[in-house]
Amino acid sequence: MRRSVLSFSVALTLAACSGDAEPTGQVAAIVDGSEITVAEVQAELNGLSSSDPKEQQALLSSALQNIITRTLLAKAAEEQGLTNTPEAAILKKRADQSADMELLNRKLRGGVPEVSDEQVDAFVSENPNMFGQRRIWLVEQFVVPNAPGDLVAQLEPLDTMAEVQSVLQLRKLPANQTFGVIDALTLAPGAVKQIEALAPDEVFILPDPGGVRINRIREAQVVPISAADAKRVAREMLQTQRSNQLVENQIQQILAAGQSKVKYNAGYKPVAPAKVAPAPASSPSN
Repeated sequence: MRRSVLSFSVALTLAACSGDAEPTGQVAAIVDGSEITVAEVQAELNGLSSSDPKEQQALLSSALQNIITRTLLAKAAEEQGLTNTPEAAILKKRADQSADMELLNRKLRGGVPEVSDEQVDAFVSENPNMFGQRRIWLVEQFVVPNAPGDLVAQLEPLDTMAEVQSVLQLRKLPANQTFGVIDALTLAPGAVKQIEALAPDEVFILPDPGGVRINRIREAQVVPISAADAKRVAREMLQTQRSNQLVENQIQQILAAGQSKVKYNAGYKPVAPAKVAPAPASSPSN
């Protein structure tokens, strides 16, 4: 499947609808008198589509059913008097703000300038271990789920898996010992260079959702990609990097400007970080 601009040449399979009027044209379905439009279905798919007509039909039907389900459940909540409570107002406000944040994010990303061909070529040339000499590593791993916040700092000075295992056992942290494959194309250029600079059997740490992975390289392979693929991948990486950086910078500017105008209740003012007192000057020697 791929993400692309959707074509609605494939007709939507309409779910059973109530009401006298049959949905036609840009109306995909009618649920208890409430219309669900083709535009809503398109938004629900969020660009997901398939070139296979049967798969595309299934995607459209699933997206439409998702909206129907939300509509029916929301109506049930309304009928039960749940939508006019203080709790409902808070939840709706939060949902509206999240939607507005997403719209702002999309606008900012849409204004990011494209990466030039020269920048793409330079990136490929500067990172051969990701492209022409692309590295793939077979690694031995300790996977630590729900790792404590101070674990990485404690492990960073260690060099061997035996040392890592001793720390994990001492702290009684559950860890799965396994093997994995790391592709240089999935890492930041700086991380690839750091891994290449490691001494034999030296460990390195990578983040994992909710935890960390401690790795030791068992074998390295060179699996180059074609020049055309290298340029395509490099362009995507650079564009994402540029987009993330520019969006982050603009968001920080917005927050800084707005934060200066915030007025706090005395009991909710942010706590200023504690100041570290300077070390006393040593007495001169006699």
